[in-house]
Amino acid sequence: MITIKNRWTGAELHTHAGSILRAADLRYADLRGADLSGADLRAANLRAAILSYANLSNANLRAAILSYANLSNADLRYARLSYANLRGADLRAANLRESDLSAADLSGATMPDGRSWEAYRADHLAGLCDEPEVRAKAIAAWGGHRWTNCPMHAAHGVNAPTGIAMAAWVALYDAELLPEPEGR
Repeated sequence: MITIKNRWTGAELHTHAGSILRAADLRYADLRGADLSGADLRAANLRAAILSYANLSNANLRAAILSYANLSNADLRYARLSYANLRGADLRAANLRESDLSAADLSGATMPDGRSWEAYRADHLAGLCDEPEVRAKAIAAWGGHRWTNCPMHAAHGVNAPTGIAMAAWVALYDAELLPEPEGR
């Protein structure tokens, strides 16, 4: 059982993992550490909600409003975030492995590696491919869209995304939200 408390009104809602909370108004809710794995939160309003350390793995957050939400350290593995509004959201150390971020709005968001979305887009290989040889391998492999032909796979020679930063990069790359790097 999960108790969702609105920080502003004090109202409480009791639910459980896998709940259907489609289009629910959960603005400013304190969901810190909540287990919402598999929950249906399509089009839910989670503006400025505290979701740090929450388990949102396999949750359906398609078209959800998560602007200014605190998602730091949240588990978003396999979450469906397509068309989600993540403007100004805090995603520091969030696990985005295999999440669907297609058409998501990340303007002003803080990414898992701590950089702003704008800085991340400007040089999304920074921190992952800082060595010239590794960076050159990644850029040469540009054009793949799944892990089997991904630039990170080619550059680092690893069989699966390692670490939160690389998993986030792969999710964003698969969602086609990252521009082609300069130098190709």
